[in-house]
Amino acid sequence: PRPFSPPPTHSLRSHPLPYLAPFGGLKTANYWANAEALRIALTQGASEALLFHPDGRLVSAACANVFLKFQGRWITPPLSCGARNGVVREWTLRQLEASEAPEHALRREHLPQLEAAFLSNSWSGLTPVSHIDSRPLPLAPEFPALQSAFESHAALRAPTDETLA
Repeated sequence: PRPFSPPPTHSLRSHPLPYLAPFGGLKTANYWANAEALRIALTQGASEALLFHPDGRLVSAACANVFLKFQGRWITPPLSCGARNGVVREWTLRQLEASEAPEHALRREHLPQLEAAFLSNSWSGLTPVSHIDSRPLPLAPEFPALQSAFESHAALRAPTDETLA
């Protein structure tokens, strides 16, 4: 089998069905609903799905947390919406604190106003979003530096042959 290779960018599709994060977003739950949302997005030509709480608040992508540039600021859904509390999410929040990247609930109707977006997870790191629901999104000018900082951080923390022995 080929090793996992993340796409250079993600194209996101809003999942039409409401999503309730099992166990409030803890990483110990059944991911069936996430897998089904991702399957539907893939059949529609996207590489990831956006999941929304029944009240319309954005939760996350099916397999990643999401960071969105809205009104000139980076934001991410709060854990109270069901976002997963991952190590890459936490690292990213710390890096963006200088630019005041708060946790903020965003609703489905805000998607057309987004200026840029990227996904974060421990498999693929930080990956820019090129489209949401077929609408093109530009690469934020500050994203390449953030992605490079993450790759340097991840390389420093990667296991070596000595640590695996």
